[in-house]
Amino acid sequence: MEESLSAAWAHCQDIALDPSNFYYDSLFHRLSALVEALQTYVEGDDQVAGWFPCLEEEAPDIYQQLAHLHIDEAIANWESLEVNRLADLFLPNIP
Repeated sequence: MEESLSAAWAHCQDIALDPSNFYYDSLFHRLSALVEALQTYVEGDDQVAGWFPCLEEEAPDIYQQLAHLHIDEAIANWESLEVNRLADLFLPNIP
C-alpha cells in the first residue's frame, strides 16, 4: 500500500509556479483541503445545522409580517391613486 502511494505521489507533479505562495505545501494537501471544504459545503457544519430549527420556527411569523406589510403597501398605493383620481375629478369644479 505504501509503495503504491509513493508511486502515485511521485507521478503527480505539482506544477505550481511558486509553491511558497500556497498555504498548503503540496498538491495532495490542497486536494485534501478542497475535499474538506466541499464536505462542509454539502453537509453543512454544526453551526448551520443549529440555525435550521430556529428558522423553521420563525419563518411563519416572518412570512405573515411580510404579507401584512405587502397588503398595507398595496392599500396605501391604492388610496393615493384614488385621492389623485378624485382630486383630478373634483378640483376643476371648485371655484
